[in-house]
Order: sequence, then C-alpha cells, then structure tokens
Amino acid sequence: MIKGLNVSLNRRVLMQGAGALLAVSALPRGLMAQDDALVAQTSAGPVRGFSADGTLMYRGIPYAGSADGANRFLPPRPVEAWTDVRDATEFGARSPAAEYPMQVLMEEEGLDLDAGPMSEESLFLNVQTPALDGARPVMVWYHGGSFTSGSGGSMRYYAPELVLEKDVVLVTVNHRLGIFGFLDLSRFGGEQYAQSGNVGMLDIVASLEWVRDNIANFGGDPSNVTVFGESGGGSKVTTLMAMPAAEGLFHRVIAQSGVALQSQSPDAAEATTRTVLERLGIAEDDVAALGEKTWEDILAVSNGLDWRPVEDGATVAGSAFDPQARLSADIPLLLGSNAHEANFFNATPFEPIDDEGLRMALIEGQGIAEDRVEDLIAAYQAANPDLENHQIYQRIASDAFMGASAFTAADRRAEMGGDNTWVYFFAMAQGARDGLIGAPHTAEIAYALDNLAQAERLVGTIDPEDQTLADQMSAAWTNFAREGNPATDLLPEWPAYTADNRAVMILDENPRVEIDPLRQGLDALAAARG
Repeated sequence: MIKGLNVSLNRRVLMQGAGALLAVSALPRGLMAQDDALVAQTSAGPVRGFSADGTLMYRGIPYAGSADGANRFLPPRPVEAWTDVRDATEFGARSPAAEYPMQVLMEEEGLDLDAGPMSEESLFLNVQTPALDGARPVMVWYHGGSFTSGSGGSMRYYAPELVLEKDVVLVTVNHRLGIFGFLDLSRFGGEQYAQSGNVGMLDIVASLEWVRDNIANFGGDPSNVTVFGESGGGSKVTTLMAMPAAEGLFHRVIAQSGVALQSQSPDAAEATTRTVLERLGIAEDDVAALGEKTWEDILAVSNGLDWRPVEDGATVAGSAFDPQARLSADIPLLLGSNAHEANFFNATPFEPIDDEGLRMALIEGQGIAEDRVEDLIAAYQAANPDLENHQIYQRIASDAFMGASAFTAADRRAEMGGDNTWVYFFAMAQGARDGLIGAPHTAEIAYALDNLAQAERLVGTIDPEDQTLADQMSAAWTNFAREGNPATDLLPEWPAYTADNRAVMILDENPRVEIDPLRQGLDALAAARG
C-alpha cells in the first residue's frame, strides 16, 4: 500500500488532532480550575486535572521524592505529602538524559518527542481515564529510548480513543535514565548503594506501587494491571518480570519491539563505574563526592557507556526468559516486532544496491563474517523471493535489531510450557517517504494505542485500512489487558505460541495467522552471527 502524506480530515482525525494540541501545550490558566469534580485523591494529597476529548487527564503526579544531591543513585524515597489541591494539568520534568541523536534516527520520530525541561525531580506519572469511578483495566505504559532517553510526556502516548472506546485507564511514567538510573556503585560505596545499578527500575516498581495504592481513585482496578511498552519500554517491562520487588504489582505484560534477554553483568557495570569516576576526577573510595556534582556534569561523562539494569541476583534476579526462571512464567505475555525495524535508522539503505553492496553492507553494518554472508543472503532471498537487495538488507538488519530477540523470548517461553504467550509481526507499510519506509521501529504504537493522528508524519494519509487495523490492534491489546488473551471478533482466531504451534499473527491490511513464518531467516541469522 503506497500512501500520500496528506492526512484525511475525517471526524476522528479532527478530534484527535485537537487533542494533540492539548497534549503538547500548557492548559490555559483558570480552565476548570474550580471544578471539584476534577479533583482526585492520592495517598500524598489531592490533585486537580482537566478534561480533554471526553477523558479526564492528570499530569505530573509525583509518585516518589526528588532524587538529587544526597539522594542520587539511591532507591526512590516516599513523596512528601501536601494538603492543598495540587495542579495536575502539566507534565512533570523528564529525567536528565542524552538527547535523541536525530542525525541517526528517522526524522519522523523526532517531531513527536517530549522536549520539556529536565530535572532530577522527575519521578512523575500521568493518568488518562474515562471517569474517576468504576474499576477498569489499568494499562501502564513505559516509554522507549532504551534505558537512556525519552519520557512519558510524548504526544505519541495521548490516546483518548483507546481510553474511552475500550474503557481502560492509561498511565504513562517518567523514571531515572542512563547514568542516573543505572550507575552501579555497589562495589565502591558500601551497603547503601547495594541497589544503585538498578534504581531506574526501582523507580518503575515505585510507580506500580503508586498504581496499586491510588489507581482505584482514578477509576482503575489495581487487581488488573498490564505493563506495556515499546523498544526500551519492552525491555523495561520484561525486566520487571525478573524483579522480586515487582511481584504481584502487575498481571499481564505486552512487549513491543523490545525484550530483555539478558541484563548487564556486575563485572561490566563495575568497569563502567570506574570509567565514570575517572572522568569526573573522583577517587574510588569517595563516591559521596558524586552528590556535589551538578547533574549536567554527571550527564556529560556518561556518553558511550552501557546503561541498563544490572543482574545482581537480588534486585534483578536473572532473565524472565531463562528456562530455569519461574518468577513470571505464569503471567500472560504478548510480544512481537516489526517488519522493517532497521528503517528507523538513517544508515539503512533505501535505494537499490548491487550484490556486492549487499554483501559489504552486511559485513560492515551488521558484523557478519565474510565466510557466512553468502549463506545468510541466500536464506533470506529464498524466504523473500520478491525483495530487492536493499530490502533484503532491511529485513536482515530488522531481525538482527529486534526480530531475533522477540522470537528467542517466545521460544524460551514455549520451552517453559504453558499456553500464555502470544506473538505478532507488524507489517503495515507507513505512508512516509511514499511508502518506502515500510513498517519501521515505533510504527505499531499508533495502531495499538488507536491514535493514528498523533503519528501522522509517519502514518501519512489515514486510510480506512489504517483505521481498521488500529481498531483491530487496540481491541486485541485491551482485551489482553482485560482477560489475559488478545482474542477479538475483529481478528482471526489467534492461537497461543507454544512449542507445538508457533503461531504468529501477521498485522497488516490482511491480518492472518501463520506458523513460524520467519524461521528460515532467523535460523540463518543465528548461524551467521555464530
């Protein structure tokens, strides 16, 4: 499907477009400021939100205290209570983090990112709900950007149609990122820093504790909580599955184009910390001096280092996809990847290349050994006979980036037994760049959240086929949140992914189930990567 770039102005798009303005601009002062019907109670004090597109919105609610100065690199602490009604109409600050390298990523992505201020007082969450009464399924979204960037305030996550039509409560979250969330000082600073390598994930646990304690006052059911996210968000929610402190705080998991197969080792984290201390000129026995630095000083030395959770055996006990791990084996999981994940990156070729160009792109761009590259190409060409060389590269690079890990996770879950894993493959070509961009990384978000107009630069013209798929996916996602199964009358029957039936739902203009459709390529990629 080749689509243009002019967004059709139907009623649904116009309504969502108006919502986008509210999503990215400050609420006019005084708007519904005295409406007590918009006041919700939290365990720390009352908050007043606002209404938009028929939903109730609460933004910038603190779920934990500030993490600056002496509180840096320590687990989140309780938020200080307040007595007056707190304004909850604007997003809270995002965590200090490296900015997206837009010279590397597709330009369609950068236009939708939260460009609000950064602060170490950033442990805020946002709630979208149909009403304050009732007991609806709760869907808690964790943003992408690996573990190093992003925020819950992106306009891409504004989803009034999802909230109203599917009758769910949607929560988005900010937490500590990069060096502030994952600097492991446990071997340098004593017992108080025992969990420092995972405080960003402990923030996420704290946000779920807030949901447990408060979401009933926002019309949500704390006994039915789904955690979901895309890219880094997928890695976060699957890391939660290996955290004892998170047990019981969520009941379903959706991981979109991102899973955590393995966390960082303590030895690797120690080496990273030594590099940071050296760059800052701080002695290894004086980590308290980190509290005297500005966050700008600390952020400046974090470039080029590995920032992700540390598998310390306690806070993060291992991998949720280790066949020996049973912590979250009984929790229903929906996961998948996109057909053209690698088209998210500007270095991916979009123009035809010859045979030698394909070989060299795989050797230099994907690290494939010269003596294995021909077999890899042959396997993908056999599985995709209609694709040109540059499209073969896109498919291989996409599987290397995200597809292989998603299916590895699904296979490991299948090895554990049970029938509570469902797999999708998103292949809906987007309208950007006259359709040449395909179905890149992040493209499925707008369909799952049923907010296509929020991603119009990527989606392009919102054709009936786009809206139909958004209806189908949002129904599957919310049914999964409600029942633990993505079954919906809008899609064909969707079997669980098991060792005996590796069923995959292909999500495009013609949704359908295929059995293990990517296996030939994935096996060849695994062999080529050694």
